[in-house]
Amino acid sequence: MARAKVIVSPAAIQAVEKKIAGHDRQIAKHQRERERLVATRDAMRTILGPSANGHRPAARLIEKPRSGVVPASNAEMTLPQAFLVAMEKSGGSGLTPRQIREAVLKLGIRPEQMGVTGSYLYSVIARALKRGQVVSRGGRYHMAPKTAMTEADTKS
Repeated sequence: MARAKVIVSPAAIQAVEKKIAGHDRQIAKHQRERERLVATRDAMRTILGPSANGHRPAARLIEKPRSGVVPASNAEMTLPQAFLVAMEKSGGSGLTPRQIREAVLKLGIRPEQMGVTGSYLYSVIARALKRGQVVSRGGRYHMAPKTAMTEADTKS
């Protein structure tokens, strides 16, 4: 067997120590990343809760709060409440979805409460249609004739 010749000198020792230090930095970086991933995994498990009888829990969407966004307090009006108020104020002319959006924004609803694409607003409109609270005629939504908004509707 042939042996490799190694020159032992202070410069060679420094070169090896430099390589070791580089590897130590990489190891520390990977350990920090691993700790972050473990913490994320543990938080996800806490949110989903324990699985029962081997069944996997359903996935849940958790929105990260944006900087400067304050969650709605209980004193603020919800989107369904604001929708009914806007429809009540519209009179008999009815509102298009765009006009409904503008009206609820004027009532203090923040855009992020409607969803990124406004999908939650459309869900509220669809629910109101199903419940018979509003009717759709010619692309406009009108309050149903037999439905009048009561104090109980705005508090629920």
